Amino acid sequence: HAPGLRGLSVMRTCVLHVGMAKTGSTSIQATLAALPPSPDFVLLQSGEANAARALSAAFMLRPERFRPNRKRGHDAAALKRKGAKALKTFDEQLEAGASLAVLSSEMLPGFDVDTLGAMRDWLQARFDRIRVLAYVREPVAYMESMVQQSLKNGNHDLDLERRYPSYREHFANLEAVFGADALEYRLFDARHLLRGCVVQDFASAIGLPL
Repeated sequence: HAPGLRGLSVMRTCVLHVGMAKTGSTSIQATLAALPPSPDFVLLQSGEANAARALSAAFMLRPERFRPNRKRGHDAAALKRKGAKALKTFDEQLEAGASLAVLSSEMLPGFDVDTLGAMRDWLQARFDRIRVLAYVREPVAYMESMVQQSLKNGNHDLDLERRYPSYREHFANLEAVFGADALEYRLFDARHLLRGCVVQDFASAIGLPL
């Protein structure tokens, strides 16, 4: 627990931005990471704007089994050190007293209930409010985007049924841990986004001037 963080009079909010895939998460992360330092806002990051690897190392019981870590060949001991360093970095970033913080990764819906529960407990010790914000695509647009990505990667598997987005399963763990009322779903569709831009829409939704 970072000393004095909860003793501040300002109301502190953490927004978990949780994707889903193919909804502009990388653009949101890159924009937030490029913002100049602010006394009111901080993107919590430890080496990369996408927080998945840092959070998995900090809170998963077996982070070496998490696919992005496994692909990089990290062992359990190295990941334990990485997780401790990430949490220390987050606390240092919070010491300036920003009232709004963001943790972002489209991989968070894949975390199990125990991992999300440990992360929630850590956040509740530092913030007065936790918001979980997810962009969702309607099924046809989502499947088209996933197929296009697969073709770019040289995978010619066009099994569309397998690619149908299971929204309930995708977000069930987050709702179970943070509560259904904490999750805010926004439609990823240019007609529904502020000025047709997901970055501006996200910033507006959390009260962050760009």
